[in-house]
Amino acid sequence: MPSKAKKTKKTSNQSRIGNVRIISGKYRSRKLDVFNADGLRPSTDRIRETIFNWLMHDTLNASVLDMFAGSGILGLESISRGAKDVTFIELNTSAFDVLKSNITKLQVEQALVKRGDALSICGDLHKPFSLIFIDPPFRHGLVLNALNSLLTNNLIADNALVYIEHEPELNIDYPPQLTLKKELRTGGLIASLFQYNY
Repeated sequence: MPSKAKKTKKTSNQSRIGNVRIISGKYRSRKLDVFNADGLRPSTDRIRETIFNWLMHDTLNASVLDMFAGSGILGLESISRGAKDVTFIELNTSAFDVLKSNITKLQVEQALVKRGDALSICGDLHKPFSLIFIDPPFRHGLVLNALNSLLTNNLIADNALVYIEHEPELNIDYPPQLTLKKELRTGGLIASLFQYNY
């Protein structure tokens, strides 16, 4: 009698869960789950170390907006380093669920989590932020649209810091209110830190 072949369960890239770790602060070394879906690219340890070295004196008591949050690692790293509060926005339903789970796991109380299109949700936010992360899915033309939405809705505080990450081939004509403070270029991305002035 022929033996039955074992059935193998196919797993798609849309369903795998990985993890990242918080680098420093209150939640140092805690691992966060990451939902693996197209367009979601959690920042690597190296990139985050660079970002938060830039922000070493600027996360304490900051009011933070993590616009395309994914796993929430940038906002949660900010909370770990003393941010006053963080608003997270994420469109992907599964990533949103994982993000909420990460916040619950860390018992973070100063977090507001919104699911949906970041550009639309900006219209429902009612306070300016002192630190903003714009790290959208690549090749969707979202960076300038995100900035325009923030500016239209008066969500950038004077002297706020705005971190932007995008694909290296993208050339952006930034609004004149943004002054480049720091920049990192790798083969896969450009990471920039701007300061906003009216």
